[in-house]
Amino acid sequence: MAVRVVKPDSTNRSAEAPVGDNSLTPGQQAFVREFIVDLDGPQAAIRAGHPRRGAAGHSAALLAQPAVHGAIVEGLSGSAPAHTIGDDWVLEQLKRIAEYGAAIRPILDKERAATGQYAMVDAPSALKAIELVGRHLGLFADQRGLSGEPPQVVISGLEAEF
Repeated sequence: MAVRVVKPDSTNRSAEAPVGDNSLTPGQQAFVREFIVDLDGPQAAIRAGHPRRGAAGHSAALLAQPAVHGAIVEGLSGSAPAHTIGDDWVLEQLKRIAEYGAAIRPILDKERAATGQYAMVDAPSALKAIELVGRHLGLFADQRGLSGEPPQVVISGLEAEF
């Protein structure tokens, strides 16, 4: 099976027409998005759809264009919509890990029949995720103040000292 690469000619430029309010073509926009990910020009060019052969040249040519350079600077400066990972995202992922790891599944024997016993899907991952959330919330004794006294915990009216 032969693969044929079709390059746009001067008569068919619809794929390179400017989009929206900015003056970047879709190909330039894809390069800018990919470049901001890891600041690797040739890899960004490849991920944006340029062939591997000549990707370094394509990325150099794109980076030399003032509009592309400006869009990259804007994207890196934070004035563009944020694509960063924040506390909310991390906590949501930890919640998913904890929920998945704490899920209960039946234990199967060699013939793949249920034994009547159950186990957590991934207890270590669930416990670590819960620990990280607890640390984030400051719930553990190693995060107490300078007094060094153990915290008093009240559970359902009972007082316990740790």
